[in-house]
Amino acid sequence: MIDDVVLWWLGLAPGFAFLAAAAVGVVLGLWLGVALARVRRRELERLAEAMHEVSEDRHRMAAEAMLDRARAAFGELSMHALARSSERLMDLADARLGAERGQQAALMEQKKVLIDQELERIGRELDRMRRLVVELERDRAAKFGEVSARLDAANAATQALAGTTQNLKEALKSSQRRGQWGERLAEDVLRQAGFVEGVSYVRQTTEAGGGRPDFTFLLPRDLKLHMDVKFPLDNYLRYVEASSDAERARLERAFLADVRQKVRELAARNYGQGDGAIDYVLLFIPNEPLAGFVFERRPELVDEALGLRVVPCAPATLFAVLAVVRQAVDNFVLAESADDMLRLLARFHGAWRDFAAEMERLGRKIEEVQDSFHHLAGTRSRTLERPLARLEQLRQLRGVPNSKGGDDAP
Repeated sequence: MIDDVVLWWLGLAPGFAFLAAAAVGVVLGLWLGVALARVRRRELERLAEAMHEVSEDRHRMAAEAMLDRARAAFGELSMHALARSSERLMDLADARLGAERGQQAALMEQKKVLIDQELERIGRELDRMRRLVVELERDRAAKFGEVSARLDAANAATQALAGTTQNLKEALKSSQRRGQWGERLAEDVLRQAGFVEGVSYVRQTTEAGGGRPDFTFLLPRDLKLHMDVKFPLDNYLRYVEASSDAERARLERAFLADVRQKVRELAARNYGQGDGAIDYVLLFIPNEPLAGFVFERRPELVDEALGLRVVPCAPATLFAVLAVVRQAVDNFVLAESADDMLRLLARFHGAWRDFAAEMERLGRKIEEVQDSFHHLAGTRSRTLERPLARLEQLRQLRGVPNSKGGDDAP
């Protein structure tokens, strides 16, 4: 039980452990003294009873005196043991308490250093966050000004676009102006495709059959491709401005009927009969959404138009068709140029053959002249040198001096 009490006290908080240990030591010393006293007392009592049996009367006084001395000695021994135990426990408690205080002081110093470091880091982070907030606020103000300026520009552009749209709607109410607008859009597409008026195409020319297409594309071998840009827009504009579903449905049917009538009209005109025109004619639709509306609401209208040899073309489709036409023209020109080059190559081959024959004859003549030269430089020269050598020997025998000038000789 005492051990359990000691263990329980030792399990207390570190701040009270040493004081608890000292108190336990004192209690333990007292308990040991009392226990020793009880044991010694029982022994003395047994001794006294034995002495009483031998000689109760004789030894009573001696036993009492001995008992008193034993009690006194046991008391001194108990007090001495208790004092030594208490002193050792107090020394141990002081030592442990001092060590614990040192450890606590060192730990507190370490924690203080860590706390100072953490506070310094937090201060740096706060300073960085403050600078970041200032930069963000400055950037936000700049961005807000930029967004405000862009919104103003967008608002102005929207107003300008609304005015332009209104002007365009007013302009498109006239069939003549609609035709001019379609021609302008077609010219923009032609310019983007690299076509040049007067070279790649002509405008508003009367054909042999009396027709007058808006654009005529000039193809190789005097072939032509015609295009009409007068697309019916009256009912479509009314459809856009209609306020009820029933009216929109009626105007939609009327607009699609106008488109079908325009296709049949172009097919009936027979553009270019006898003037070298190809069998197909292009119908320019001046707006991509408009073309999408027609193709979506009446897909069969495209097949009907192609069956009548009329090709509906939105701006993007027209650009693709013109790219194919230009590539075909370039290929034809390249083929014509290739034929001319082959003819020139044949003529060059004949001229080269004649040149090679003449060079061969000239080479033979040069070889003959070279042989004649070698004959003169060899045999004939040696034949002439022998008499000259003999004459030189005679001159030397006669002692005639050698005169380099020739005219000064005696």
